[in-house]
Amino acid sequence: MAESKIDDLARMQFDYAWKWFEFHARQRMVMFNYYLIITGIFGNAAILAFDAEYYSVVALVSLLGIVTSAGFIVFDYRNRSMAAHGEAVLEKLEGDLLFPQDFTDESGQRLGPMLIERREQMREGQPRPLRREFLKHKWWIRGLSRTAEEVMRLFAGRRHDRT
Repeated sequence: MAESKIDDLARMQFDYAWKWFEFHARQRMVMFNYYLIITGIFGNAAILAFDAEYYSVVALVSLLGIVTSAGFIVFDYRNRSMAAHGEAVLEKLEGDLLFPQDFTDESGQRLGPMLIERREQMREGQPRPLRREFLKHKWWIRGLSRTAEEVMRLFAGRRHDRT
């Protein structure tokens, strides 16, 4: 009877942690999709305004693009942090309850997705070689955002004399 309560508690903990992680990970990707759409709209608007020589509109649209990029980076940090809280709980449950010590691969390495991710130095906050850093979504998401922000910044300050 006591074991059943532990199983129910573990199931509740796992479901709660998974839903927490899933919500914040999905929110992060949805925000990135919206960010790409908004950035495309601002980029097109800036180019059209530039071609029409409406430089004040170019500056305004570019400024909105910069603010949007900066805001997205802030929200991405928050969502990644919130998802990491769920990952930490999932890793603990995985190591303590879901995958026993003898659940290993052929080489004797303990199995479990979060345990493997930690062993391969892919968990948030772990020091990792630079080549592994390029495999993380955060590097690509934030890098693309910063690049778009810098392009908007350069575009905002550019004037073109047509003769």
